[in-house]
Amino acid sequence: MAEKAMTPSVVEVNNAGFTTSANADDGNRLIMDRLGLKGRNMAARLAIARSLAVASTPESLRGSERGKVIRGANLFGEDIRI
Repeated sequence: MAEKAMTPSVVEVNNAGFTTSANADDGNRLIMDRLGLKGRNMAARLAIARSLAVASTPESLRGSERGKVIRGANLFGEDIRI
């Protein structure tokens, strides 16, 4: 019997921690500085939006230094429907 793929619930995504590489975290800080943003979530949202336009598969984070964690609630904001 094949196992059914589990789809995370909205609450699980909202409470999850999302991590990038340390290099991507440095890029996030650069975006924040250049645009005068106060919170990491706004720059991260811009980066996610930009990444959706890139057709290539992202590199694996295995073995790379990890950046800071951002909670789903902060990353996606209060509009849980996103």
